[in-house]
Amino acid sequence: MPKKLFTVVVVLALLFVGYLGVAFLLHRIDRAPGETTQTAGSAQGSVDQSLVANWDTGCLIPDPKSPWAERHTFTINSDGTGNHKRSSGESCSKLSVDNDDKVTITIPEQGKINLAFTSGQFEGNTLYDIYEVSTDTLKFGHGFCNCVENSGKTGSSESDRFTSLNNFLLYKKQ
Repeated sequence: MPKKLFTVVVVLALLFVGYLGVAFLLHRIDRAPGETTQTAGSAQGSVDQSLVANWDTGCLIPDPKSPWAERHTFTINSDGTGNHKRSSGESCSKLSVDNDDKVTITIPEQGKINLAFTSGQFEGNTLYDIYEVSTDTLKFGHGFCNCVENSGKTGSSESDRFTSLNNFLLYKKQ
């Protein structure tokens, strides 16, 4: 290959690589702070910022005659990760943590939430749920309740997504 042709090829290659570098930098500068680029296999929705908080149900007893009590805490982070803990026992004074799950959260559309469990008792499973945030209260469709509101829905798939909110398991923003 003549020296002049080789020089032209090298210059064109450097220009092309430079173009790609500048395009990448301009793309990064153009994004809002904290915004991430979606890649194949990543979450399809961003986390609803009204969910980002530490949430706590306090002690719940489904029936005054029941020998069972539960408390749930849920930390939801802006990066779409979270941690859910359930404590249960014979009474509010005898609760101990019996479930500690890490989750990845996606919001396929407003009011719908998918909780993919990455560790804990439900690791490897996804819960297809609904949610509602109002001021300092968070409700889901799933959960321990003194109700029969979800008509047998289990949240095990998109077609089995919960359809009614659980008005008993109320999380309060901490």
